[in-house]
Order: sequence, then C-alpha cells, then structure tokens
Amino acid sequence: MNNRNLNQQLAPLQKALQTHGERLQFQIGQPLCNEDYLPGHVLLIESGTARLVGRSDGQLTTLAKLESGSVIGAASLLRGQSCETVRSATDLVAWSVSDQTFQQLYNDQKDIQNCCDAFIWDAEVAALLQELLARDPKNQDSLATWLKRVGALATSVAAIDFESEPALKKTMLIPGFITKQLAHRQ
Repeated sequence: MNNRNLNQQLAPLQKALQTHGERLQFQIGQPLCNEDYLPGHVLLIESGTARLVGRSDGQLTTLAKLESGSVIGAASLLRGQSCETVRSATDLVAWSVSDQTFQQLYNDQKDIQNCCDAFIWDAEVAALLQELLARDPKNQDSLATWLKRVGALATSVAAIDFESEPALKKTMLIPGFITKQLAHRQ
C-alpha cells in the first residue's frame, strides 16, 4: 500500500499517536515489536524505515517495508494475539503510546475505532496466510509470494467503504479470497 493511502486511512490514529505519544529514537536493527509477545506500546513511524519480518520457506525474510506513517503494534493488540516482528532498517524516529493509552483511544474515539477496524494490517494478513498455508500440504508457494498476490487485493479493498460493516472485510473478504485461491491450486 502506498504511503499516501496509508496516511489517509489511518489519519485519526496517526494524529492521536502524535498528540498522546512520546517521541523515541531507534537504531538500525533494533527490535520494535516481537511476535512472541503482545506489545506494551504502539508506535507511529515519523522518519526512517522498518521491516516486518517473518519466515517464508524456512528463511527469515522481509514481508513488508514500513515507512513514515506506518503503525506498529496495533494489529497485535487489536487481535489480542501477537503477529508482528518488526526491526528498524534505518535509524528511526517514532511516536510511542502505551498499550493502555492505545486501548483507551480505541474505546473512546469512534473515528480511531473505525479506521483501525477498516484497515487491513500487513502483519495480520501475513499471520492469517501462515495459518491457512500450514493447513494446505499441496501448496507450493511461499508466504512472500502469497503476500504479493494479496497485496494487490488489499489495496483495491481499501478503496471500498465498509463503514456500515467494518468487520466484514476482515472476517469474510480477505480470508475467503485466500481460501478460494488455495482451493483453486489443489
């Protein structure tokens, strides 16, 4: 997803993270989030880049490049299960709020709740794909290949207005598409 679309979709959350957050600096290679633990914070990248990493074909690989405007940790907290391993790829500056502050913002501000519920988080898609691919012994494609296929779908779905049923996108459309694609390959 390009940076402009990201900034438009997550604008209410980004503004709140800057308003309520603390500005932190990270060095190259420093972990920002680990999929082994629910994060204790949510980060908004102000400058620099990071990598969402995961295993594909048994190798640690970059699943997505995260840039200015990207939010780290929210997907894990919203699903109640960690799904993000993120490392700083360059020196990085980010705004940080605690998990409790994020939860309060999400619960109290409808615009933040709406943008979070309607957004397709790369880490969440990767986690879902990993679960589905693990159940499909006939699949020959890597996680990275599937993420490229789904990326185009996610960009086009982002243009659809799901405001009346924001959960519909996550619970039906994306998993249904992936399941259908896997079924066609068998």
